[in-house]
Amino acid sequence: MKLQNAGRNLCIRAVRPDDADWLAQTWSDREFVALYCSNIQPVEADALRQALVEREGMPAETLGFVEFVVERPGGERIGIGTLGNYAAQHRRAELMIGIVDPQLRRGLAGLEATLLLLDLAFNSYGLNKVFTYVYGYNDFSEANTLRLGFKQEGLLREHHWQTGEQRFVDLFINGMTRTDFRQAEQLARWSRRLLGRDITREPVVVRPATELGLAADTRAKLLSALSTHHPATPSADH
Repeated sequence: MKLQNAGRNLCIRAVRPDDADWLAQTWSDREFVALYCSNIQPVEADALRQALVEREGMPAETLGFVEFVVERPGGERIGIGTLGNYAAQHRRAELMIGIVDPQLRRGLAGLEATLLLLDLAFNSYGLNKVFTYVYGYNDFSEANTLRLGFKQEGLLREHHWQTGEQRFVDLFINGMTRTDFRQAEQLARWSRRLLGRDITREPVVVRPATELGLAADTRAKLLSALSTHHPATPSADH
């Protein structure tokens, strides 16, 4: 499973044990947590580091999620991305992106990170659907989600209990299918601008000669011809 991806200005890569101190600090930022995943509780860095060591190398099918750190060039950590509720059988996952700094959150960082995660979800992992939950009070996030090409599939009224606020909140649920993704012209434009490539296009699969139906003698003749034109040892005339 591919665990990293890069655009023009950002990259995402799998969370590592050496991210523990930064993650512990991030989970203690209650303003950020209220927007990203409201019931996450602060955790000690050492305990978090041990948990990351224990789960290192475990497949998404076992963990139920794939978690990424969003980085700027030079390794500055600025956010978190997750494909959660990962269901290989149903080929679907919940997309979550969180940029910690409020000023960066209002810029293009969240958009570029989302494009990188969508690229992995549909083009590398072969998912058929990605969905998001957005808190009913997060109008900015819901508007951006719909602009990306997600379809609002419903409003779950008083669906989520926030332990910090001691209240029930609404959740919007939004979905994007593989067909939606391939036909999303806005995603194509944004990805060309921010990533330098159109992520909505079907990946080109290079198939080996054996899968192309070439007979063994034909493959042997091709190899012989190549070795004739490109000898391993140059002649004395060269």
